[in-house]
This record gives sequence, C-alpha cells and structure tokens, in this order.
Amino acid sequence: MTASVPLLRVVCGDITQIRAEVVVNAANRAMRGGGGVDGAIHRVGGPSILEDCIRRFPDGLPTGGVGWTAAGELPARYVVHAVGPNHGAGEDDPALLRSCYSGAIRTATDLGARSMAVPLISAGVYRWPLDEAVSIALETILETPGDLDVITLVVFDDTVEARVRDLLGAGLAAHWVPYRILDAVVQLHEAGYRQVRCTPYVYATGHWRAEITVAGARAAADPVARYSSAAGQDYLDMRVEPWTSPVEVAAAVLRHLDRGLVPDRDPRHDAYVRWFGGLRSLAARRRAYPVAFREYGELPGWSVGDGPRYPDPPAD
Repeated sequence: MTASVPLLRVVCGDITQIRAEVVVNAANRAMRGGGGVDGAIHRVGGPSILEDCIRRFPDGLPTGGVGWTAAGELPARYVVHAVGPNHGAGEDDPALLRSCYSGAIRTATDLGARSMAVPLISAGVYRWPLDEAVSIALETILETPGDLDVITLVVFDDTVEARVRDLLGAGLAAHWVPYRILDAVVQLHEAGYRQVRCTPYVYATGHWRAEITVAGARAAADPVARYSSAAGQDYLDMRVEPWTSPVEVAAAVLRHLDRGLVPDRDPRHDAYVRWFGGLRSLAARRRAYPVAFREYGELPGWSVGDGPRYPDPPAD
C-alpha cells in the first residue's frame, strides 16, 4: 500500500551514497555540472550523466525547471535535475524553489519510482535563508501528490539536520498525521480487520478529528481510537513522526480498540472497505481532509476539500 503522504526521512550525509530509485541534483541552468551537490553527482555518477544532459538539454533548463537523466554509476535508476534559484543573485521568488521540489516529485512519479533522495536545494552557495529554505522544502514535499513511498531529505551538516527536525515539530504535523490515520484504516482493512470504521469531522474549535471504531459498537464503554489535530503528532500511545509507517499507526489503533479483536472477512463489510479506500485515495489526491459532518441544508455526501463531495458511507 502506497502511503497518502510519503514517509519523510532526514539524513545528514553524502547524497551520492544514498540508495534510492531517484536522486535529485541541485543543478544550474547550464546543466553541465558545477560545484557542491551538482559536482559530486557528476563526479560519482561518471561521464554518462553529462553526456545525457548535453543530449537531452542542449540549451539547459530555466530556474525552477526539472528534467531527468540516467544515473550512471550512482546507486539509483535516475537523476532528476532541479535548477534551484540563486537567492544571492536576486532570484528570491519562493515559487521557483517550490517548483524544484514539486517538479522532482511529479517527475519521479512519472518515472515509476517509489523512493527519492533530495538535497536541501539553494541553501548552500545560492544563499537562500536557511529557515525559509527548509520550510519550503518540507511543506512542498508533504503537500505535493505523487506515488512515492519514501523521500529522503539529505542535508549537509548536523546543525542543518537539527534545524530541519525542529521545524518538522513546529506545526507541520497537520501535513502528515491525519493522512497516516486514514492510511492505517486501509492497512487494517487489508490485514483482514474489515469491521473497522472511521468517522472524520471538524470540531467547533476548527480542529480536524477522527474516531475509529468497530462496526456495531454502540455502548459508551466500547473503545474508540480518537485523534484531534490539536494534539499534533501525539496519537494514542505513540508519536507519529514523518517517517512513521501506516503499519505502525494501524498497530497502535488495534492495541487501543481491543487486544482480542480478530480479522472479520464477512462479505457484508466489502462495500464499506471499497468506499473507504476510495475516500482515502481522493483525500490523498486533493491533499484535503475528509469531513463527515454536514450543516443543516447542505448537500449529501462528505466534503473533501473544494471538489465534488464524496458519497455517504454504505449502511452496515
């Protein structure tokens, strides 16, 4: 199962040694190699990368542009070259930097890749302010739809790594925790716990909430796995990190609901399982939380962002 939002790992090290299907190069407009990450990728990957750049991009690429080549001797299948903006030279439009990350994710998805390693683009010799460069990288990586399972953000020193982790914990949890919970329900369904149900809604405070129960549970004493976005990364008995998998979240839900709960493959659950899988996929594509609650007079169906509403769940 592909996660709605990819697992995000943060590593301090040499990007040329990271094993991933796609490695992102912080390229320049000429696309002929350079210093820093660009030079390292060409040096370790060998001359075939430059040859491919010359053949595929005879005129280079514009700032914010993205293109791919073979990976040469790197432990990857492809190199995706992203031309970062030179903040020191006046290229200070954040949209250009966002374009590098979103374009890389879309290109990697088009190539059929499931894993990608990406550097912190423009934060070195291009002198983009560190906190802004990190925030743009994290938000764009977490917000851009794609089919990647894992994205590894590779930074160049321990200080930068610490800053990335600080910013991840400073209000960005909304970019991944709700989606991990939706994924966990799908994971439980795939594992045979097809009697699991999930109701998401927005509370009066504006916080997104989700209640996970077992079909047929009605008594006040029946366990409910509750989450509120007010809790940030804290959910049940765990902390949901960007690298926490849906399998781990599903295990926490199972522990909370009932230690004696067993798989239930009764066909009567089939319609709900299909329905919820579609809801979760739509939420991932739109990067929007589903909401079940309806005000008086609203159209039927659950809201998922700004698009058409999703049908109400089938009756148990």
